[in-house]
Amino acid sequence: MTARLVPAAPAIFAAALSVGCGTDTAESLTPEERGARSYASYCAPCHGEDLQGYAADNANALANQGFLSLATDAFLTDAIVYG
Repeated sequence: MTARLVPAAPAIFAAALSVGCGTDTAESLTPEERGARSYASYCAPCHGEDLQGYAADNANALANQGFLSLATDAFLTDAIVYG
């Protein structure tokens, strides 16, 4: 049987990522700081520290405006939630 995420899964995933690690509490960090921390932990290993992409196979350059103009919100959400 294949596991399926419930409709609230993206919100739960985002909340889990926003908590972060370390000595700072989520409440003491700005959304930008929480996002940067999450990106550094979960995204940068493949997409690169400067969004250049292809640090791992098939990891798009997130700063590529051509890619971003074609990627739908649904595609980006699925890529974040499901990897």
